[in-house]
Amino acid sequence: MRRSTLRRSHSRFDRAVHVLLVRGRYACGLVLLLTLATWPRPANAEDSPVVYHDAVVYHDAVVFSGEEDLPRLGWFVVNQGRFIDIGRGKGVPKRWAKAEHTVDLAGHFVMPGFVDAHVHFVDGGLSLLQTDLGAVRTATALDEAMARARSEPVNGWVIARNLDLAPLQGHLPTHARFEHLTGPDPAFVALKSGHHVYLNRAGLEALGFDDDTPDPPGGALLRDANGRLTGVLVDSAAHAAVKEVYERFPLGLVARAIVSAQRLAVSYGITAIGDNTFFPVHGVHYLRLARAGHFRMRVALRSWGPVDQTKFLMKGLGASFFGGRDDQIRYMGAKYFADASLSVSTYDDGRAPDAHPGGKPHMSVDELRDVFLFSGPYGTAFHVQGGKALEQIVRAREDVGERRDREHIDVLDHCGSCSGPMLERIAAAGFRVAITPVQLHELPQLAEAYGAPRASRLLRYRAMVAAGLEPAITSDWPVGAPPRFDSIANSFHRLGLAPLAAVAVTVSGKKPNGVAIPHAEARTISLAQALRGITRHGAQAIGRGSDLGRIATGYHADFVILGQSPFDVDPVALYRMPVLATYIAGRRVYDAAEPELGIGRVDPKRVSGSFDRPPMGWTPSPIIGYDPVPGIILGGAFFFYPYEERGLLGNVQLMVVPEQGSRMQASVKAGYLRLLPWLDLQTTARFNNWRGLYYGVGIDTPVADPVETEALRIDTSVGVGLPLSARLKLSVDGLYGFTREHAETLIRERGGAAEGAIAGHRAGTRATLSHDDRDTMFSARRGGRRALWLEGWALQGSEPASRGRAGLELTQFIPLYAPSLILALRGEAATSFGDYAYDTNYAIGGIMLLRGFLNNRFRGHHYAAATTELRFPIWSFISGAAYGESGMVWLDHGSNSLEDLALVGGGGLRFGLPPDFLIKLRFDAGFGRDQWGVFFNFNEAF
Repeated sequence: MRRSTLRRSHSRFDRAVHVLLVRGRYACGLVLLLTLATWPRPANAEDSPVVYHDAVVYHDAVVFSGEEDLPRLGWFVVNQGRFIDIGRGKGVPKRWAKAEHTVDLAGHFVMPGFVDAHVHFVDGGLSLLQTDLGAVRTATALDEAMARARSEPVNGWVIARNLDLAPLQGHLPTHARFEHLTGPDPAFVALKSGHHVYLNRAGLEALGFDDDTPDPPGGALLRDANGRLTGVLVDSAAHAAVKEVYERFPLGLVARAIVSAQRLAVSYGITAIGDNTFFPVHGVHYLRLARAGHFRMRVALRSWGPVDQTKFLMKGLGASFFGGRDDQIRYMGAKYFADASLSVSTYDDGRAPDAHPGGKPHMSVDELRDVFLFSGPYGTAFHVQGGKALEQIVRAREDVGERRDREHIDVLDHCGSCSGPMLERIAAAGFRVAITPVQLHELPQLAEAYGAPRASRLLRYRAMVAAGLEPAITSDWPVGAPPRFDSIANSFHRLGLAPLAAVAVTVSGKKPNGVAIPHAEARTISLAQALRGITRHGAQAIGRGSDLGRIATGYHADFVILGQSPFDVDPVALYRMPVLATYIAGRRVYDAAEPELGIGRVDPKRVSGSFDRPPMGWTPSPIIGYDPVPGIILGGAFFFYPYEERGLLGNVQLMVVPEQGSRMQASVKAGYLRLLPWLDLQTTARFNNWRGLYYGVGIDTPVADPVETEALRIDTSVGVGLPLSARLKLSVDGLYGFTREHAETLIRERGGAAEGAIAGHRAGTRATLSHDDRDTMFSARRGGRRALWLEGWALQGSEPASRGRAGLELTQFIPLYAPSLILALRGEAATSFGDYAYDTNYAIGGIMLLRGFLNNRFRGHHYAAATTELRFPIWSFISGAAYGESGMVWLDHGSNSLEDLALVGGGGLRFGLPPDFLIKLRFDAGFGRDQWGVFFNFNEAF
């Protein structure tokens, strides 16, 4: 490639714009408009000279734009990372004759940057750094490879990847067959299928698996005839093991794996990926590496669908405060495994005669409907290989209909059984399809395993194209790469990752040695269709079809340069065709002639330092609220959280009431998740000296003439949490508080003995057992929370006391018409006994409960309350709510009837905040029998 620089020149238009922008004179702007209005137009716009001082004109090329079936373009122009002009013909076009920068491509072939819409990038990078068994085909080679793995443990674990079953004569690696290769230390071996892992006995023990551990939903722990674990974990059980083992990796190792994978990927022309990594902390690594200049590729991240936490933490990655999305790193949506793999359909060493591709579906139609309804405004992806799961996915999408916005990308990964009439239904439902052509190498084995009739319906790529599905061609790297070919250097990774290798098999139906793959010929597609599959259609499958995957004006200037046109060679040659150069945003990130340029300068071994420290997420937020008692509330909050299930979690908040001068409410809540594997640490502290109102005790307090309170109150707690399961948690806390109340005498006069001790120190303990299966803690749309709590107070009013309290809290969220019409229910009740005290009596009314009455309106020794709220959409990010609430308090010496219930009715508006509009600003108006209130706050009342 030859670069030439032309002399800078300015047209009258350039000079006029310069004067207008730099000097800012309105008069010059008027002159400019008059000049443009009378400017003589050239006879041919193509001949009109154009100059952008940072623009680069690439000419004398053979350009495949990704839109047409043949390469018809000859030049293009890049400015500020985007294509701004394209055209046909040779040489520098006349209108760019005065361009400062030109590049002569000397007839080389250019096409859009390759997009791999389905890849396990971190796994692939780790396989470059750790013991890789992908090319191991013999027992002797396996012995040698595992010896290397034992000599290079990772945090005490023996790690090996991509085990093919050939060295084990096609059998799974059970303890009897494999444990002698791992040694006594915990061992983790990932199988090439991507759906199985092997743990030796020490590994099973380290992760808490034993013979009594039940199979998880959507997975299995394989057992021998005596019911003992063999060490093989399948699907969701395997995924759980991967998560546990990965959390033990040094974080710097993951960062180095990403950089290593990038070096390989760009050498194959890949500029963008849809990454099935699933771990929020890995997504943070992408951002940190990009900001440090170590990472240049574009990434669409997928979260692990069944775990709400991964979606919650990942959907904000790369998003601005107002919801704008990053051009490089962004969240795409959740990934679900709807069934098992195509090549391993059962949970044993062989296949039963009635085996079906994909095996038994992992998800029901109802579960799949919920996925579609509750995933917006993000995309979804489904691993689906079998016909049974495919039918359920499509039926669920058809049932949802227009309730699922067509702009949200829904992808069928692999789509191994997509064929026949189902193709029309898939297209009509609006799915994108991502295929993995490396599976074509397995066609003979698939035909043998499932029988000719069933195998004939697998991998029907030509039929997909005929049905208008526009399949994205993906790698699934490093999973399922084809057998090793010694004639191709680094064949496991090249054949498993390089997009041109995938194009080769998809177009030719042949192996790298030119031998036809049985049954593949009827599945092949045209070269143009395949090239679009690794560019335009790949970009569409990761939600980037509007700015990636084409050489077109306005698109990102991501492109690849090849020495030959794929249209001029035998498709089999594409297995070996090298990439000369790769560009991202118009910048060269790889050059075969100068491999140390671009990202080649980034040495994975030196990517450490800050990347070895766990990243923390943090979010500042203003607080704007209103309560009828204190008035307008202003302040701010700072939230901090880990990206793993271990680390520091909490928030700091400060709020002031301008009407009360310097009075404030400040709080700190902090905890450390999994301080020990089975224990969380948690602590809170709160200070409040706002003025308030006191009406008295009981349910019939008068509204007129309340007492103005002026308390200084401090509350603290320190405790531990013991997660008993994914949803069930037991917490035990020590409590301490102090109150000083200037209105103590007035309160005692009005409340009498029922209020007990009013000021002084207090101390006690609290135990809470909670079960929480809400989809989000902020604005839940389904699930609920149940909590039972007990308290004991030994000190009140600075004096020894005996005080007990107990309560029950229940919430449930029912989607009447998912995802936006929600029935929210709440019920709670509590009792107390022993010595009375002002701070341990109950108070209801205010912004969270009985919203028509003011805060502290009703006080007593016992209470019960209930809320029914209907939440409904209005327009875009605005929604509404209508609610009814009831509550009652009573004293030990009093009695109440249903006629004494305090009833409230009201409604309000909610304003969703980006990026997903689940966190909301809430405006409520409530009306009671003798009071009404207007409240403004963050998030729902419950």
